[in-house]
Amino acid sequence: AIDDGRVTITALDGEAGAPPPISPTQSGEFARLGSAIRSVYPDALVAPLLTIGATDSRFYASIAPLSYRFLPIYFPDALDVIHGVDERVPIDAYAKAIRTYATIITEVAGK
Repeated sequence: AIDDGRVTITALDGEAGAPPPISPTQSGEFARLGSAIRSVYPDALVAPLLTIGATDSRFYASIAPLSYRFLPIYFPDALDVIHGVDERVPIDAYAKAIRTYATIITEVAGK
């Protein structure tokens, strides 16, 4: 994708390590997480999906065996701008993300 002879790519030796264990969706934690998400996004379908990138959850698996990785940001053109040339998140979408995390902390972590 980079048409520039000055740019080289070298693969590094090493192993990324094993992925963290799969967290169950048939658990009280997942149900409470879904409830917290729907309190901010009432029409949301809370469902598992594959995270294809590495996350820090692998480092916490021994102390936090259930790890649900997601970003509660929604806006209509998100896929066009996230990780793009003009990456941005509208203020209202960011505010809803903060409210979602705050709800999760109080409703899920507090149990």
